[in-house]
Amino acid sequence: MKTKNKRSTINIHRNKNKTRKIYGGDIDKHNIFRKILSIGYELETMSLAKFTLITTDNENENILLNTDTNSKDYEKMMKLQNGSGSGSGSNSTSTHRHTDSTEGTDEDDYDYYANRLEETLEIDAYTTESLNKLAKQHAKQQAKQIRGSKETRLVKAEDTTFLVANDMAVTPFTKYLNVFCNINDAANTKPNTNTHTHNTKTDGEFIDKNDLYTFETENGGGKYKLNFETWSKKDCGMFSDVEWIMTYYNPKQNKNIILNTFMNVAKNLIFHLNQLEKQSGKLIMNFSEDDKEIMKKSEIRNLYHLPNTNLYYLQTHLIDKQLDIDDICFVPQMTFSCHIKDMVDIFKELAKDSINNFENYKRIADERIAVIGNIEKCINKLFENYNKSAPIVTLTQNVHTTKTAIKLKIVESRNKNLVKSIKNYLFLFL
Repeated sequence: MKTKNKRSTINIHRNKNKTRKIYGGDIDKHNIFRKILSIGYELETMSLAKFTLITTDNENENILLNTDTNSKDYEKMMKLQNGSGSGSGSNSTSTHRHTDSTEGTDEDDYDYYANRLEETLEIDAYTTESLNKLAKQHAKQQAKQIRGSKETRLVKAEDTTFLVANDMAVTPFTKYLNVFCNINDAANTKPNTNTHTHNTKTDGEFIDKNDLYTFETENGGGKYKLNFETWSKKDCGMFSDVEWIMTYYNPKQNKNIILNTFMNVAKNLIFHLNQLEKQSGKLIMNFSEDDKEIMKKSEIRNLYHLPNTNLYYLQTHLIDKQLDIDDICFVPQMTFSCHIKDMVDIFKELAKDSINNFENYKRIADERIAVIGNIEKCINKLFENYNKSAPIVTLTQNVHTTKTAIKLKIVESRNKNLVKSIKNYLFLFL
């Protein structure tokens, strides 16, 4: 170990003008990460709202539907689609109340999910290797301006799902819209001595959103009516944003599983976004035939479409500058499954920061490690106190044998994995 450190130090001094590679903290290459059995990522963005182009009786009317469908609805919707076909079942865009789907029949569930069954929820996920090959091929084609060469075949990732779901969140964009629609709503209603916020309004106080918004493309390219369907009614400015969810149910177990899967998530998302087709236009709030308000910040915003699907994204930045799909921001979250006995060890490694590049993060990491350590001390003390006061039982095989008194202590050395599992369950409770 000393020789390795010495060699590293000499290397750095000899190559002062070279950049040293620093990896991504302690999520990089650690043996405990081999214990992760499945892993998933949620990437939420407030920069886009997800819409679905739905079927209507009027072929000349384009309706985009924004819902609050999330990953919890996915299994139920897949069951209904496989059992009842992929048709919408209804062209109505009325709002349904959400109830426990286990209490109703399939027909009841179909009514609840009717409009949502047209949503594009799952898209293909591909291996990192095939995405890298495709990217290299496109780079060579652009550099040499080669056309007509055989396209690299993408390989689907096994035991992996890539979902495009919705998430309800209050954002600067929704707050901005609420300013306009709530002012207009107040101007058309009788004065009320009661003060309301958008969290306390009754159903009768909400404006009909399905007649409120349109998106009109530039140069007369088209007009889309925006409709909304949520399990409970939301205020007039509320749009659900986008949450991309990738889950690896049986990933290749190795000590670099976190970075390997996260890189795959990033490459799949980039590939997905690069496929989108863009239309520029204006988001308009229609209070009446003579009262329309073009939403600013920015006045010109983009509507993106995934070819050969009914999936659309509306740009929901709130900034004066016109932005594109490359400018979106998202917040990633990671979840994983493992055996209970390995859980705390994985927690510890995820919380560590051995690189010390950022003073503030180092402080937070140390605080988290200290909290984990304190909880472990409490659990160990609990076991010690139990062993001190453990009950004594008397065992006898038959009337002719001597009775034996045994103290029911917990001896960790006899079954380390079992005791460690019990301690980790207690860790979750505490």
